[in-house]
Order: sequence, then C-alpha cells, then structure tokens
Amino acid sequence: MVVFKRRFLLMEIIWLGTPWPDLATLTPAVLTSTIQKSLEVNFGEHGLSSCLQSLHVKYFNQVTGLFLVQCSREEFRKLWCAITFISDIRNLPVLFNLLDLSGNIRTSRKTIAKFEQEKLRLLKLQPEPLTLHSETVYVRICPSLILRDVGASENLAKIR
Repeated sequence: MVVFKRRFLLMEIIWLGTPWPDLATLTPAVLTSTIQKSLEVNFGEHGLSSCLQSLHVKYFNQVTGLFLVQCSREEFRKLWCAITFISDIRNLPVLFNLLDLSGNIRTSRKTIAKFEQEKLRLLKLQPEPLTLHSETVYVRICPSLILRDVGASENLAKIR
C-alpha cells in the first residue's frame, strides 16, 4: 500500500482597507475557487490539474481568518506561490501570510489551536482601530507582525 505524502499549509487572511468583510459571503468553497483561479492564471491548465487532485481546504474559520489547505508534497510550493499571488477575494483586497507548514494534520491542529487562541485574545483586547502616524493599524490582524513574543498591554502602551 502506498502512502499519500501530504503537506498542510496553515495560512492567515489579512484584510486590507476594510477591517472585516461580510463573513457570510466567504466560505471554504469561495476560498477554494479563488485558489483554483490563481493556479490557472499563474501556472496554466497543467499547473491547475497537477494541484487539483490533492487540493482541499480542510479547515476555515471566518472570524479569525485562519485556514488549513491540504495538498500533495510535490505540489505544495506551487500552491503556496499561487495563494501568495492572490490580491483580492470578491473585490476586497487581501494579503496571505503562511503561519505553518506541516506534514501531518495532528501537528496542524495543535498549531491552529495556538494561533486561534492568540487571535481571539487580540480580538477581545482591541476591537477598534488605532491611529499611528496618520495610518490606521488594526492590532487584531497583526498578531504575527506586531505582538509577537511581547505582552499585548506593553505593546499597546508603546503604540499609544
């Protein structure tokens, strides 16, 4: 029996411009079709067909913006590249951040729990935007950029 070698990409959607879109319109099916369109545009029909067989959105949380994509081990770089090239979902500008790359789903579940706990803590901490140097910075969408390894209250005091 042959074991199917997989990779799991844990990614974060960062919404640019608007803090959060209408969450009912964003589903795993919409996310999958957006990824498939990006694969076709960037790698052609051959690239799409090589990734399509193993491409699955295993987990998606609309509130935190985290999702887990499963693909084959041979095609994960192509998929990662295609997701990185996505600039908008339903005409809303987005940015994607790879949080973790794993070989099994057990490790991915532990990582998802860790990141979701941190994101939910940040959502409770600061729901409204902060103004910094005439730019709007949303603390809730930047846990991996702003608040890594530093207490959130200390960082907020420094920003204000």
